[in-house]
Amino acid sequence: MLTEVLMNTQLMPGTFVRLKGQPSDLPDFILERYLGKFCWIRQQAWGKCVQWKVEATRIETEPAVGGAEQVYAPVSRLPLHLSSLH
Repeated sequence: MLTEVLMNTQLMPGTFVRLKGQPSDLPDFILERYLGKFCWIRQQAWGKCVQWKVEATRIETEPAVGGAEQVYAPVSRLPLHLSSLH
């Protein structure tokens, strides 16, 4: 029960997540939706119409190896600086 409460606070739509055992060269997934025992995730390159339904228990919720837990800003809140586009 405690694990389920912990997962509810960490699985926020718009955040980047990793699957348990995900190879390090595979980019993080975007969490599109979290509903009960399932999550819908996607890669940025897939577009919004393609999502993968996975069990929430397959999402890595432990801190990254070698340090503090990584915190990602929701995709919709990332600033876009036009000056950086050349």
